[in-house]
Amino acid sequence: MPGHPRLSAKAVDSSDRSKTAEMLKQIAAIRDDSADDLTHRFGPGHWSGHSKLDRLKRELKKPRQLYLVKSGDEPVATFAIAESGPKFLRPAWFAEPEAPVMYLTALAVAPAWQGRGVGRWCMKFIRKAVADHGLKWIRFDAYNAPAGAADFYVKCGCVERRKFGFNGVGLIAFEMKCR
Repeated sequence: MPGHPRLSAKAVDSSDRSKTAEMLKQIAAIRDDSADDLTHRFGPGHWSGHSKLDRLKRELKKPRQLYLVKSGDEPVATFAIAESGPKFLRPAWFAEPEAPVMYLTALAVAPAWQGRGVGRWCMKFIRKAVADHGLKWIRFDAYNAPAGAADFYVKCGCVERRKFGFNGVGLIAFEMKCR
């Protein structure tokens, strides 16, 4: 991908238990550091929770790909893409409601790497991965709060489709055209 020749993304392969365990620990560390950073900057909120390794292991059993992004050997970001998404993202909100799509969840960039183009690199990688699956769109949600990444997503070419609440949490539905 342009801009960061040293960045690479690798899907977690659960067939190699020792590598999987190490990758899951690295993913949990990135998610936890990001949660702590958001909590420090914006106060406690829905974003303040920490990852549990058991939960990450369960994520591998779902039809999704969990990715770890590294710069050289250093873990710097993580995300997941899947063919099904949260039920609260209603198809009618989007440009092509019946189109087959993928869903992005849990994008997190290590705080020390934020503002250095890693998140933008991830979005380009995701766009290409979705297009390579022959799909046109990726959908996802972000917090509708100062701790959210709405401005970042818009800068990456994503389109805000709807503001809504779910279980008392303000969210924004987004989609990004991939091809």
